[in-house]
Amino acid sequence: MTPLNEQQTRAQLIDQILTHAGWNLKDPTQVGFEIPVDGTDPVEWARLSQQLSQGGVRPQDTTLPSGIADYLL
Repeated sequence: MTPLNEQQTRAQLIDQILTHAGWNLKDPTQVGFEIPVDGTDPVEWARLSQQLSQGGVRPQDTTLPSGIADYLL
């Protein structure tokens, strides 16, 4: 079985679970998507995200930037 990518995971798993739980994904007062988190360094986040998406490993002494929340309920 081929692993799901992020878009497939959201569409086939997470979005369906949220909808089943009663969340209206089309109502921005109920669900937000890709919400920046306070303290985000967008340049560092982009660099680290790209490194990890290409199979890189985060060095242990590197703290993850605050980043982006995929969902905000």
